[in-house]
Amino acid sequence: MTCNFSLSDLPVKVSLFYAECLTLWSRFNTTSPDQVEDIMNEIVWKNKNILVDKKSRYYWDLVEVGMHRICDMVKADGRFY
Repeated sequence: MTCNFSLSDLPVKVSLFYAECLTLWSRFNTTSPDQVEDIMNEIVWKNKNILVDKKSRYYWDLVEVGMHRICDMVKADGRFY
């Protein structure tokens, strides 16, 4: 699993301790996908490469219906839902 978020894009403030933990984990456990398979397996939510109004997003309603990765949002013919 990748952790591809930017702490500055998170919608909450955290203590210095947690900020350091999250920053270090994000640096350690990150990826820059360059293959189609890797891109399709990218987690959509809180992803620093996928922004809306310059902020990473998390939509509970889409997560609840099983949309976690890009591949979950693409139909068999390659078009998005």
